[in-house]
Amino acid sequence: MLYNLSIHYKYDIDDERGYDDEIEADDIEAAKEQVKQIEDYDEFNYFVLESENGDEYYNSSEEPDFVDYC
Repeated sequence: MLYNLSIHYKYDIDDERGYDDEIEADDIEAAKEQVKQIEDYDEFNYFVLESENGDEYYNSSEEPDFVDYC
């Protein structure tokens, strides 16, 4: 399945560094694991995944341990 990925970086209030991409994975959990493998993952403020058909959605900022660095 294809997932749309939107990345937002820490300390980037105007979202100048953020970018959109696509990830192919079996399910949303596998897609989340792929995102965690991205080289600069530790610089992400949060990321959003959404399946192309709109059935699955994940926003990492909704996690209970999310910290907003902006």
